[in-house]
Amino acid sequence: MSPLGRHVCTTCQAKFSMAHTAKYYLSIISIWLAIGIITFYVADIFNVDILLAYLVYFLIGALVVFPLDRKFDNSWRGTKLRK
Repeated sequence: MSPLGRHVCTTCQAKFSMAHTAKYYLSIISIWLAIGIITFYVADIFNVDILLAYLVYFLIGALVVFPLDRKFDNSWRGTKLRK
């Protein structure tokens, strides 16, 4: 399976790919933006070093977005047969 969701069925050799929907991409981008805004706002209030703020942003983002991404893949980006 590729990162873009393309794969070949092992039994019938049919090629499948995941749908690229605007709903999926807008949701992921808006979640990352919301986490970033909150993280950097809190870092600014507490005068935290910017490098530490980026690290926290990535860690919190990864912990929140990766499970949601998997859920969105399963529900919104079903596979379709490519010809």
